[in-house]
Amino acid sequence: MIFKRTVAVPWDDLDEGACAEDGAPDWSTLIVTGPTRRRDARGNVSLEWTVTAQCRPVNTA
Repeated sequence: MIFKRTVAVPWDDLDEGACAEDGAPDWSTLIVTGPTRRRDARGNVSLEWTVTAQCRPVNTA
């Protein structure tokens, strides 16, 4: 069975990585790692991926 899921990454999550108001993610540097299995206190298992992207200044010229 193939399971597909699309997840939106909130801008605030990317902004936290130092993309200030004058910067923007450089999507050509996007790296996705994972999955990592996480078990909660009730024993439920979830999968977690890590997404990173470099921030670049926005050209205002």
